[in-house]
Amino acid sequence: MRGWAGPTDHDRNPVEVESAVRRHRLEIDGLRRALRVAQRERDAAPRASNPDLRRVAVEAQQALLRHALRTGDLDLVRRAGRALRVADFAADPVAVECLLGVLRDARTDRDESLDAAAQIAALPLA
Repeated sequence: MRGWAGPTDHDRNPVEVESAVRRHRLEIDGLRRALRVAQRERDAAPRASNPDLRRVAVEAQQALLRHALRTGDLDLVRRAGRALRVADFAADPVAVECLLGVLRDARTDRDESLDAAAQIAALPLA
């Protein structure tokens, strides 16, 4: 009999229940294997230091800026500029701050934004 709480144990087909249990056990075993593999790979992988990761991220943002300049995509220029920090560059911090401000300001006209992006894309990293 089915009540408001759903089917009772008497209403369930034992073959279906056993099949579902086996299926779930196989899924759990697969997940456990995947976890063990991921842990082994994590332990074996060389760890990059945080500054190295930041440097790679900044290089990627500069590559995005160069691509955006080639395509003239002002939205991409502004998005790439949001991820950059003054400390990422070896240039004068005040100049970098101004360039990033130009990129981040939506009121800046297109030519100024693209010019600032070109300068930032050419800056040496810290």
